Parts: sequence; structure tokens; C-alpha cells
Amino acid sequence: MMRRWLSKGVWVAAGLVGGALIVYACTTDTAIGPDATLDSLYIEPANAIMVLDDTLHLTAVGVDKSGRLFANTRVKWVSHDATITLTSNGSAIALAVGGATVSAVAGRLTATAALTVQPKPAFATSRDSVAFTTIANAPDPARQSVIISNAGGGIFAPALDSIRYGPGATGWLAAALSGNAPDTLALDVLTTALSVGTYKATITLSSPGATNSPKMLTVTLAVGLGPPSVILADSGDGQATTVNTSVAIVPVARVVDQYANPLPGIAVTFAVTGGGGAANPTTAVTTDAAGRARVTSWTLGTAAGANTLRASGASLTPATFTATGVAQTDVSPTQSSVVASAIAITACSSGCSAGVTASTITVTTRDGFGNAIANAAVTVSGTGTNNVFSSSSGTTNASGVFTTTFNSTKAELKSISATADGGNGAVPISQTANVTVGAASPSSVAVTNSGFSARVGVGVGTLPTYTVRDQFSNPVTGFSVTYTPTNSGAFSGPTATNSSGQVTLTSWTMSGAATDDAFGRMANTVTVTAGTVSGSATDFGIYTYSGDVSPILGGCDGCHYINWTRVNIVGQPDQDPPGYTACSGYTLVTAGNANASLIYLKTAGTSVGGSPPCGSAMPSSAGLAAATRKILHAWINNGAPNN
Repeated sequence: MMRRWLSKGVWVAAGLVGGALIVYACTTDTAIGPDATLDSLYIEPANAIMVLDDTLHLTAVGVDKSGRLFANTRVKWVSHDATITLTSNGSAIALAVGGATVSAVAGRLTATAALTVQPKPAFATSRDSVAFTTIANAPDPARQSVIISNAGGGIFAPALDSIRYGPGATGWLAAALSGNAPDTLALDVLTTALSVGTYKATITLSSPGATNSPKMLTVTLAVGLGPPSVILADSGDGQATTVNTSVAIVPVARVVDQYANPLPGIAVTFAVTGGGGAANPTTAVTTDAAGRARVTSWTLGTAAGANTLRASGASLTPATFTATGVAQTDVSPTQSSVVASAIAITACSSGCSAGVTASTITVTTRDGFGNAIANAAVTVSGTGTNNVFSSSSGTTNASGVFTTTFNSTKAELKSISATADGGNGAVPISQTANVTVGAASPSSVAVTNSGFSARVGVGVGTLPTYTVRDQFSNPVTGFSVTYTPTNSGAFSGPTATNSSGQVTLTSWTMSGAATDDAFGRMANTVTVTAGTVSGSATDFGIYTYSGDVSPILGGCDGCHYINWTRVNIVGQPDQDPPGYTACSGYTLVTAGNANASLIYLKTAGTSVGGSPPCGSAMPSSAGLAAATRKILHAWINNGAPNN
């Protein structure tokens, strides 16, 4: 049988079940047929929920053996439960909350139905009032919620009916129901433009059939002031007047909270903090309804320039008022000053950076009382050469200050001076500023005293000097250097440039490690590196006749017709004894050409000219070791000197 849910939560019979046809009996005392014709009996509905005071009509349906249904079968209705009362025609009336069993009896057949009686729906809220607090002009306070549930039974459908506002502003409350059980009432307040005060609104909720509908909720909003946060300079700041006189507009301070709301009744104390002078009163002043507190007078001090007055209160950020005292116009040579921000800079020509490659020069003009003079004409100059000022002349500002930047490409001590005219003639300022211009980064390494020769194993007599200069040709002093040898003997030198930007080797022993050049010299090189640039000095190791060659040839005297002294070999033809002509036409030593010298050729370990026209190699078939032949080769190519 089809069923539907009534507004009261009751199931009732309504139509066909399973497509079978229900035959309705006549409303007489005569049964539709003998009871024996009914095969079964049931109650429609078999289970139902009722709400207090509701009435539910039950129907007894009989079924014969052929499956036909008979509605309104004559039955006896029975219930023993106090929760309902039951009429003779099967109507149940809900009396009390609880369960009930209803029986329908037709002859030998009995059918039962279970009924449940619930209370009527009722509003239950998590709270009946909601309070919001905030500070004027602050962000809106956080959302608050009220949980709404059914404290009874049956169908509960809460709805938001209205919001009524008390005296004052309206429209500051937004409310919305979630629509899900249990329902949530979301409350938001909009505090924009609300002034300080307390606001009230009443929300009305309703639900059909609820015992306590409509339901009222109270919402209050308290808008107040925050704690004191800061003191502001409201008026009277930034004035200018003659020293030792009162300002035209008395300073007024204003006390506000963190959201800029003015606060009355706050104690503010005014005190002079700069420039001298006096303010009245000296005792605390209480802010008015607009949060303002004011002095009666502020007299500036005798010093021209900045005067300050502070307004303060307990645990508050204070406010400072400023005023400018106007000075005299005569420039004092001793009270005025010339100051350099950087007393040491690096040489620079363009794109110079203050504090590194440029110095800011500050000229301050003052009168005889030490007051700064504004609009004074200033001219600056410096000793030395290659000086550059961003502005060599100009006028002082309101603080009596003229600034310019100074740079130079010449590394030297500079003395910066200035003259100033406040309106009564130019006056040289006594103070000067010294700025030391140092060399820029190394740009080159120049070498002097190079190219000398000394015997291998002996130090050169004249040692090389390396001069490190920047791009402006200034010597770079005190700069760390490194040394790199190439085929060099032992050497030593300082680790940094001296006051002339130089390093000079303190010792340098020549080595024979390099291959001898066409002049019989072995190059020794020491390279000095400063930063990213370097310079190299090359001296030469040589071999001497007395120290290196003579000991080699002295061992050959026993094998030859004459002793091989230098005078007997340099430029001399072969001197075989009479009858020996194999090497005739050869020169023993040809100065400057070892490859044309018979003595050098015969030490190679092979015969001269292929087949031996001059006999075997010297001093034996093996000849001399390569290092020994190198000595002969270098000495001969060096001109075979008598050294």
C-alpha cells in the first residue's frame, strides 16, 4: 500500500497495494461474508509515529483465499496502553509520550500495529543572547553562532522571520540559518562607521507547530574605545620664528588609540627637548572630548635652528613638535666648519662612490653664536692636482649646510678649504678638511734593473725592481704581491710594495736550468703578480772559463801536443804534432759558434763528419755528459770570454 508523510508525522493508508483491488464493505452491521471467507488480516498502517493530540485512523484490511482485499473489515479495536485512546472505528488519539500496541480482532484473526507518540516540536538554542564587543574603527569582530535544535518531536523547520533593531543604528547585524539539522544560526556584525555606544537587536525565529514558536534571541554590540596608544602632533608643528620668541601657533597634541579614535581625559606633559627655550604650563594637561591637549606658549631658545618640544604620557608613544629659530647673517670663521665624510679615498675619475672613491665635503656656516646661516654663498677648493668637485660653489640650505663630493686621480694628501658669504662679505673658514687619496687597484707592473748576467750558482749584482701602478700611474703602496719563478735559482723579496709602490728582490742566484740561448745564456725569470696584473724580470746565468770550462779542458792536457789553455784554443787551428793532419782545417774554439768549434764537436761521443777524419771522440769513445757539453756550448756561444 502506498504511504505519505503528513505534516504531523503520521503514516495513513492511501490507495492500492501491489496493484490488488481493495473491495470496500458497506457500512452496515452485516459482514461482507462469513468470517471463514477471510484468510488473513492486517492493519494499515502497521507502524506509525504520532505527535501529542494528533489523531490517526487505522484501517483493518482482510484478505480472502483468492487474495482479494477488503477494507473496513468489521473488527474489534483493542489497546491497553495509556499513551493513546482508541475509538471503536479504529481512530487513535495521542495522549502521552510513549509507545502503544493496537490490535484488530475479526473472529479467529488478529492483526497488530505499533504506534509511537512523540512530543510536539520545540525550539532549543545553545544560548538565548549573544554579545559582541569591539573598538570603534577596528576590524569587524569574529562571527558567533547559535546552535538550534528540536527539543521535541515531529517535524521541526526553523525559519528566520525578522531582525528588529533597538535605538540607534540599524543594519549592523547579519544572520543566516545553515538549513541542516541541527541548524546553525551564523551571526556577523558590521561595525563600519558605528560610533561609540551600545547597540541591540532582536532576532525572531519560528517553526510550524513548535510549542515555543516564535523564539526570540537578543544580540548586543558594545562599541568602545581602545587603550591609549600614541600621541600625535595635531597642530603647531614645523613653525619658524626669530630666536628667543614665542611661536605664533601653540602646539596641540592629540591622544588616540590604535585605531585613531580620540581619547578624552588623558594626562599629557609638554617638555622642551631641544634648542632651549621654555613651554607653559610645565604640569600635565588633560585631553578634552576630542582627545586634544595644548600648551599656552612655546618660546624658542637663543640658538638658531631646530627646536623640539615633546608631548608625552604614561606608556604612550610621544609626539615631537619642531620649530626653526632664524639666525643672524654674519659668517663666523671659527664657528663655521669644513668636514670630510671620508678622510681616505681611492683615486677615481668617474662613477665615483661616496665613502670609497669620493668624499662628501660638508661646509656649515654659522654666526658668532653658533647659529646656522641659511642661503650663504660657499666656494670650496683643494690643494694638489687633478681635483674634482661635483659643485665647487653653491648656497647653504636651511640648516646652514652646503655639500659637495670630492674625488681625484692623483694619489696624495689634499687639504680642502672653503669661503662663505652670508650677506656681509666673503669670509675664509678657519677649519680645513684633509683627505688622503690613495692609489686605485693595480693596473700595471713595470720592471727595471733586468737583463743582467751572473755565473750559474752566483747571485746577480744588480737586483730587479718591480713598480706597481694604478690606471692613473699612481704607485700602489702596501699591496701584497706573489712571486712565480721560471727556470730560476733561489731568490727572495718583500711580500708587499713599499711607500713607492715597489718591491725589489733582495737576492737572486742564477740557475742553469734553462736551455742556453744563441748567446750562451740561460734565462732566469721571476714574475711578480699584484692583483690581476703582473710583470717579469729576466736575468741570465752564464758559465765562466776559469770556474767552469778550464776544469773540463784541464783533464785533456795529457793527450794533446800542447796544453789547452784559453790562449791556445780560442781562434786557434788544430795543433796536432808533426805528421798528424787528420784534423787540419778545423779551429779548436770559434768564439760565438760552438758548432764550428772542434773541441765541442769531438765531445759529442761520435766522430766528426761521419767517418773520423780527426780521429775518435774526446775524451773517450763515449764523449762528455750532456750537462758538461752544455757548459762548453754555452761558454763558446757567449763569446768564449776570459772570465
